[in-house]
Amino acid sequence: MIVQTPAIVLRSMRYGDTSKIVTLFTKDHGRVSVLAKGARAGKARFGAALESGAHIAAVYYVKVSRELQTLSQADVQERFRRIPTSLPATAAMLQMVEVVYVLTHPGERHTEVYDLLVEGLRAADRRDEGLADLLIAYRLKAISALGFAPSFDRCIRCGSSVTPSKVAHIRYHVRKGGPLCEACEQDLISLPGRMGGREDWTESVVSGPALLQFQRLMRDPLAQAGDEPAPEVIRSEMEAMLRLYERFHLDQRTPLRTSHLVRDVIQSP
Repeated sequence: MIVQTPAIVLRSMRYGDTSKIVTLFTKDHGRVSVLAKGARAGKARFGAALESGAHIAAVYYVKVSRELQTLSQADVQERFRRIPTSLPATAAMLQMVEVVYVLTHPGERHTEVYDLLVEGLRAADRRDEGLADLLIAYRLKAISALGFAPSFDRCIRCGSSVTPSKVAHIRYHVRKGGPLCEACEQDLISLPGRMGGREDWTESVVSGPALLQFQRLMRDPLAQAGDEPAPEVIRSEMEAMLRLYERFHLDQRTPLRTSHLVRDVIQSP
C-alpha cells in the first residue's frame, strides 16, 4: 500500500552506509518509522527534507507485517527560514518534536497534536523573544490535546472561579489537576487532618503570578504565547510545576532530553 501524507520529521538515525531510519509524525497516521534508502549517499536523495523539524509531503510504502516502512519520496512542504540559523529557535524546535515523540505512540492518529506542532514550529520560526513561554504553552496544549488538560481557573473541589490576583499563593493539586480556591482551603484547614481529607488536598503551592500566566497561556492562541513573557523567576516556578504534572499524569519519569539545551540557549527577556 502507498501512503501519501503531510508529516513533520521528529528524528533520524544512520542506517548502514548510505541510509537513514527516520521517525515521522504524520497528519493521517500518527508516528511512523520509515527507511530512507540512499539518504546519505553522495548525491543526497532527499536533501534537507529529512532534517528534524522539516515539514514535508511524504510518500512511503506500507507493509502491515513490518514496523519499519519504506520511504519513497519526501518533499519540503514549508520552509522555515529562521529555525536553521537561530540557536534559540532551533532549541525550541527540538523540544517541540521531542514532546511529540515522547507523548505519542506509533500508529495512533492525533490530528490536533499534528496541527499544534505545525503551529508551534511556525511561531518559533518568527519569534525573537518569548520562546521559553511559547514552549510552556506548547507543552500545556499538547498534553491537553491528548486528554490530560490541567485546570488553572476553576477550583478542583467546588468549581468556583479562582482569581490569582486576590492571594499571593494558591494550593494546586497536581494529582487532581487543578487549584483550590481560598474558601475551600480555609474549609479544609478547619478539618481534622486525614479524617477530613486535608492532607490529600494541599499537596503543592503555586504563586498568584504563575497561576495567572498559566491561565493566559492556556487561553490564548499558541501564536500569541510569549507576547507577554513572564519574569524568569515566575517561569522557573511554572516549569517546575509543569514538570510535576507531566511526571504524574504522563508517567514521564525523566526530564526531556532537550531541557538543558533550552535552559542554556533560550535567554530570559
